[in-house]
Amino acid sequence: MSLIDPHDSLSYEQWMNDMATAPPKMPRGWQAAFQPRCDQCGKFVDQNGPGVSWSQGFSYDMSGMPYLEDTAFRCSPCTDKHGVKPTNCNESESKYHGRNEVSP
Repeated sequence: MSLIDPHDSLSYEQWMNDMATAPPKMPRGWQAAFQPRCDQCGKFVDQNGPGVSWSQGFSYDMSGMPYLEDTAFRCSPCTDKHGVKPTNCNESESKYHGRNEVSP
């Protein structure tokens, strides 16, 4: 019996993508339904990963009250290709959008 986890050598994103795209005979992790995905390619994203970008925007509910939307994430390759998702919030404030540092 081996106590080595076969997923240790994989990144978190690869592991989640493997679970979500596995054949139906294999069990899928319930966590996959609650993990953030890239808004461009749909891959699972580690929101603290290098090069990952996030963006929030304001919307209005049925009564006309403004509210802050859920955060949209982009993986590093999609951020390189498309840039950080535009926001309708104050562009000068980095708390509504930004990008994690890219590893050297």
